[in-house]
Amino acid sequence: ACAPVRAQTVAVSPARLVSGSSSFSSALFRPGETVQLNWTPAASGMHLKIGDAPGTYRRASVSVSGLTQFEFTPQSLSLPVGVYHANITNASGETYRDIREEARTDRNVVFSPDFLLVVESPVAPAILGPRGTIFNATPTFEWEGIPGVAAYVLAVSSTPFELSTDPSTNDPVVEGLTPVWGALTTETSARYGQTSPDSPFPNLPAPPLEPGREYYFTVLNTYSKTDVALVSEAFGGVVAFRYEAFTGLLPPTLTAPLDDAQFAGDATIRFAWEPVVDAASYTFTVTERLLIGGSIGDVPIFTLTTPATEVLLDASRLMRRGTYTWSVIPNEANGAAGLSANRALSYEVPMGKFRFRPKSLTDGTAILGVRVEVENLDGRHAPIVPLVNSTEAYSDSLVVGRYLFHATRDQFADTTYALNIAANQLTEIDLEMRPLPARISGRVVSDAAEPVENASVRVLSGGTTVRQTLTDAAGGYSVSVPPGRYRVRAERNGFAAGELEGVEVASSEQVEVPDVVLDAIAGFVTGRVVNESGQPVQLARVIATSNGTSQELTTDAEGSFDLTLAAGAWTLQASKEGFLSGQPVQIQVSRGERQSNVTVVLTEQASQVTGAVFGLGLENGTPERRVLAGATVVARPLAGPVLSTVTDANGQYVLSLGAGSYLVAAAHAGYEAGMPGAVRVGFGESVSGLFLELDEATAAITGRVVDAAGRGIQNAHVILDPDAVSPASAITGADGSYALQATAERHVIRVSASGYGNVQTEVGLSKAGLNKNIVLRGAVGTVSGRVTRSGAPIPYAQVVATSTQAPVRTRADAHGEYTIRLAPGTWSLRIEAEGHAESSPVVRTLLAGQSLTGQDVDLPALETSLQGVVSAAGAPVSAAEVIVASGLGDRFTVVRSDGQLSLPVRPGSTLSLTTKADGFQTAVQPEPAISGGEARTVAIELLPASSLIRGAIRSESGQPVPGATVGTDQLATESAFDGT
Repeated sequence: ACAPVRAQTVAVSPARLVSGSSSFSSALFRPGETVQLNWTPAASGMHLKIGDAPGTYRRASVSVSGLTQFEFTPQSLSLPVGVYHANITNASGETYRDIREEARTDRNVVFSPDFLLVVESPVAPAILGPRGTIFNATPTFEWEGIPGVAAYVLAVSSTPFELSTDPSTNDPVVEGLTPVWGALTTETSARYGQTSPDSPFPNLPAPPLEPGREYYFTVLNTYSKTDVALVSEAFGGVVAFRYEAFTGLLPPTLTAPLDDAQFAGDATIRFAWEPVVDAASYTFTVTERLLIGGSIGDVPIFTLTTPATEVLLDASRLMRRGTYTWSVIPNEANGAAGLSANRALSYEVPMGKFRFRPKSLTDGTAILGVRVEVENLDGRHAPIVPLVNSTEAYSDSLVVGRYLFHATRDQFADTTYALNIAANQLTEIDLEMRPLPARISGRVVSDAAEPVENASVRVLSGGTTVRQTLTDAAGGYSVSVPPGRYRVRAERNGFAAGELEGVEVASSEQVEVPDVVLDAIAGFVTGRVVNESGQPVQLARVIATSNGTSQELTTDAEGSFDLTLAAGAWTLQASKEGFLSGQPVQIQVSRGERQSNVTVVLTEQASQVTGAVFGLGLENGTPERRVLAGATVVARPLAGPVLSTVTDANGQYVLSLGAGSYLVAAAHAGYEAGMPGAVRVGFGESVSGLFLELDEATAAITGRVVDAAGRGIQNAHVILDPDAVSPASAITGADGSYALQATAERHVIRVSASGYGNVQTEVGLSKAGLNKNIVLRGAVGTVSGRVTRSGAPIPYAQVVATSTQAPVRTRADAHGEYTIRLAPGTWSLRIEAEGHAESSPVVRTLLAGQSLTGQDVDLPALETSLQGVVSAAGAPVSAAEVIVASGLGDRFTVVRSDGQLSLPVRPGSTLSLTTKADGFQTAVQPEPAISGGEARTVAIELLPASSLIRGAIRSESGQPVPGATVGTDQLATESAFDGT
């Protein structure tokens, strides 16, 4: 057996910039600046070895024998502008792998972790344009590249700004910046509004440029394609341009709140304005005045384009103590902007300070450039942009409450720390991170053996992305990982994706993997996004998807888009807030083919539902309510296409819908769907504040789907609680295995597989989990068809087959298509769908192996609804929540600013209406069963809470108790997730 390799024994502190008698921690150094390195311990024969790639040190070697400190300038070592990797060691090897091998056999060999040295250009890129007056609503920003610079950050502001360096701290100071859009790109140009997920600015949609307004921008060097910690402070000034265009849209008259209004911890704030003649929609934006260190600026925290003239903002989730500006831009039918209006407000809420210091768990040295994502466990404010420390410590303030700090950095294991922020107190925390000396390195090349630059490389464990990076000019990549077994996947526009399976990495091992080869099978697709009048729609989001691969871009001022896609079948979908998406466009791309004139149509003045998604669970035994980013939100109509979207970093979602009735539900990994929302919206109407809550899945259901002989059935479809609006599901593996996460209660499981009869079973699930094998019987026939209403699909309709055997159920898919697998015999089929009359039974005799297709059913509409008004003393109550409970399932809705409520309900069961609103007593009102097709009108009267008793319910150990009944002899309520 090989001798175990010794651990790294040289601890290197972050490099320091020496300036006169002072020195500062720094990640970037200019060629003539003095770099100071400090390490322990001293050893004879030590060298500082520097190279161009992680773990490779062949560019320079300098003796530092017997020293613990060394100063040099990059130019003295002939290091041009670029990114370098270094090691301090007395080994003779020139790679990290060779150094480790020497340490196996020679106990006198010492070495440090691989560390970064960046030599930055002292000059910023020369900006080419735009300048002066422009007439293009989506201008292209251009600049000259600088050798050695990996990427560029473009910042566009609506106000003049300056960037400088604080001489006493060496920290960057930004004054006056009000970012409207920004990008991080490896190119030397960027079109306004294009997507940029790695941008250092909030990932919000770019607003349309306003006619007559002057804008300011600059371009900065950065030395990472994904890491904002390596953005240079070399500043070449700002360039101004003025956008001019004709608009007949006047500034809106803002009505609420008043200018300079003050709010103290309000849960929601209503913003309203008068309609603007000929405006199709309005872009509403809230910016926060930020003061961090010596920097001051206004940063957008929320933006929404809506057909409505009001927005109900979830202030407690989005705001902390500070000053805010809100603005409204009226928009033309093609998305072009009119003239804006704005007001200021202030928000007061208890705050506390924090300071974190990232450190190595092994030697305690400081770590710079750690990316920290902050998560609030109380469903309140958290920064939407990750925090990054450019010095040993990072300080800021947060709303009082409980938080998780998720820290990530290359060469270290991801780390999560919990902390409580107390009012007017400083909370300090050492973020100790475990080094990951193990590394996967390789290249991505084309089928012609040419390097593929800027390919996205993901290292996956199971279906989870562990690390992600972009390739360099030589197609190379290198990422640090924990020990384990991985899959490496590479993707690049215009290439078929490539993968390496079964990459094994041991502790501290440096693994060089074979090249990932991408086939250059590009086709080219150009087209336009237009509204129903044929006008181009600017800044529309276009997504192309194919077999799990996707590309995303935004349209220019002419509504045009240009895609480079790998050969194969693709689906194109366009969207824009305030517009209703049309049907997806299916295209077939062939290698070398150029398709043009692809048109995607959006409908202006769409109805809209907005809200947020929260996850309820326990953190160390304490109830939590965290916002869920990346949750899928589905709007299921009674008839028509199912619409979906994904929540942003704040858990917020926006659904642009056609007029009609919808059930709205959310799904997120690790959570189970909660109570669905229900709304009825008319043309151009808006419903806001529909907050969806998911319960943390605390148990697992695992097992196998097998045939009568016990053989596993691959690709069986296992659905959990199939009657839910957005049920969880799984596809079985090669051995028939499946796994689902759920809450500990009773559940229904439905299983189907080609060639086998459908099976439905009920199970009881405890926190210990459940192993459930399910047997499917073969020798079946199939009946398939489509369920519609006047030709429009009825999504997820229930199909029930009965005979002398037990009933068999399935449900149609999102397009109304169904297939039910039945044993031979005579069956009676019927279709059930909410909002429709039940179909007449259809009798079919089925033989073994027979397939009856085209069994289509068109159901007549029979919509049942509940509508009315919530009021108090004759005045409407806004933002109230109404829960409609029945024996057929619960759902909830929110009332609008005029107190109106409207939602679809299921007939045939008595109802109980529970209405809650801040400042009012909870009202419970029974309703007799509603008949099919009835539109029931109700009047709900709330009584003011003239006095308020507030507190919290806690266990003997001090833990919050949710769901406790608290009341007097006349009134009652339940404690919330945190016991209050």
